[in-house]
Amino acid sequence: EAAYQYAFALRRSARPADALRVIDEAFSSGRTSGVQADLLRLRARILREQNRNDQALQALFEYLPLRPADSEAALEYVKLLFELDRYDRVVDEGPVILEELESRGVADTSVQTQIYYVLGLSHVALKEYGQARAALNAALLLPASDAASADVLVPFAIYYRGWSSYRLGEYADAVEDFEDLVGRYSDHPLAPQTSYLAGWSYFLMNDFDDAIRSLGRVGSYETNQQLSIEASYLLGRALAASGSNQQAAAEFRSLYLDYPQSEFADDAWFEYGQTQAALGNTDAAVAAFDELTNRYAGSELASDAIFRKAELLLGAERYPEARDAFFTYRTLYPTGIQIDAALYWGGQASAELGETAGAILLWERLIAENRGSPYRADAMQQAAALHFERGEYRQGKTSVVAVKA
Repeated sequence: EAAYQYAFALRRSARPADALRVIDEAFSSGRTSGVQADLLRLRARILREQNRNDQALQALFEYLPLRPADSEAALEYVKLLFELDRYDRVVDEGPVILEELESRGVADTSVQTQIYYVLGLSHVALKEYGQARAALNAALLLPASDAASADVLVPFAIYYRGWSSYRLGEYADAVEDFEDLVGRYSDHPLAPQTSYLAGWSYFLMNDFDDAIRSLGRVGSYETNQQLSIEASYLLGRALAASGSNQQAAAEFRSLYLDYPQSEFADDAWFEYGQTQAALGNTDAAVAAFDELTNRYAGSELASDAIFRKAELLLGAERYPEARDAFFTYRTLYPTGIQIDAALYWGGQASAELGETAGAILLWERLIAENRGSPYRADAMQQAAALHFERGEYRQGKTSVVAVKA
């Protein structure tokens, strides 16, 4: 008893090392009967204050079986497991601790809420979103005994419950939580990210009007640049999907002009080209796709931009330019995923220009090199027709037989 009082006094006198020495000596001597739990609790507090969290965790682990009704210590233990990234232990031991507290009738509502919350976050960290949602739901259903701590915990619990639903693909449940959070805590630091995720959820449900509303709301907050860029890009896509191509084009244009070094700049150029194409502005669309390939030659979208440009030119009956664009695609991306389409449509452009030999050459290459292509049968028929026109009956007959086969 005296050792405990002495160690306690040393801690209060800012002499933690001496306090730990006294505690260790008491345990070494074996004279801890009746105060073992108190000494372990004091040891845990001192170690926590020194950020020696692994040792503090061990002290609490030894303490709790001696004082299983100490709900505050149980909560500290669960929080410490979480801080040390022991998520698997939280999800294993948290429910046992909750059951123990409830069976003894000593569970403080605030403590239960916080343990369920930490349990939910641990499931999120482990990507166990169904279990996360259940734990966070339990935390939110418990009556709040401490209004101040509830105001801190509740918005985060709502956010992560919504995030769990989002990751499960249950977007209607996700937006319910996201809208609830923004509605009740509009000034919360999570509000911009929550509005963005609500926008994504609406977008994935094809509810483009609500997606536009949610994503537009992100711009009303002072937020980090990356979130602003991502929200702007998705807003442009939602506007385009809703048929508001003029507004979408303006959004994409602002994005690539304001953030030319952003990872979304090439995407914005591509989508801008798409919106211009939808508006019937072929020249503007082609120029956008050229800008993308010139500025971001290494972009994954560069090949799509060249092919899309070629498609637009072909559709506009600008056959020389279309032929050249398909040639550029084939030259730069000989193993591209659209190589068969580039061969087929390039042949069409050549045929329209009266370049029969060139068209046949492209189609026969398609036939020989892309046996699984959906364009192969049409290429055989077209090649056969041109062979007959040229009086090349043997070659034409060969193509006809191949098509029938």
